[in-house]
Amino acid sequence: MGTQQFIYIVLTVIAVGVAIAVGLNMYTGYDALISEIRLNKIYSIGSQASTFKKQPIAMGGGSGSFAGFEQQIDHILRDEPVEFQELEIGKDNLDLFLTLTDDSEKTTKIEAFYDAEDILELNVYDPDDKEWKTLIKRNKKDKKDKKDKVDRKKERRDRDKKEKNKKNKKNKKNKKGKK
Repeated sequence: MGTQQFIYIVLTVIAVGVAIAVGLNMYTGYDALISEIRLNKIYSIGSQASTFKKQPIAMGGGSGSFAGFEQQIDHILRDEPVEFQELEIGKDNLDLFLTLTDDSEKTTKIEAFYDAEDILELNVYDPDDKEWKTLIKRNKKDKKDKKDKVDRKKERRDRDKKEKNKKNKKNKKNKKGKK
């Protein structure tokens, strides 16, 4: 009778181990799916922005401009937990900077650059590797536009660093004040 009980215990441990492995696999797959859905939404903003710019004002478009597209973005991202949103609208360009937080409190920073055609570049900050990864990059023939985009991206990252430094200094002051 002891051998039979031992076999049941071993089989139970194996079954529990397999169930845990399957559960972790499903959760990882779900997390990746949510990230993919978010990136698809960000990508679709480009095609909707292009359509908005081409439509006349009478049809709810921008009539050659991205001005007024803010409401469209708010509508597209209404279900997303957007922590920070910055939108820079030019005559021929649209720059979007977002920070999204998921259920596990993991934050994803996204910067997307659009022109009248579609998305120019899509970058995502990977908090695990602590670096920006370019997911989409479409070559633009006009070198001036490329330089402007690089300048805008550099300005944005400089602002992020300044904001982070301000928060760190504020936190240090608060800690000193509590002591």
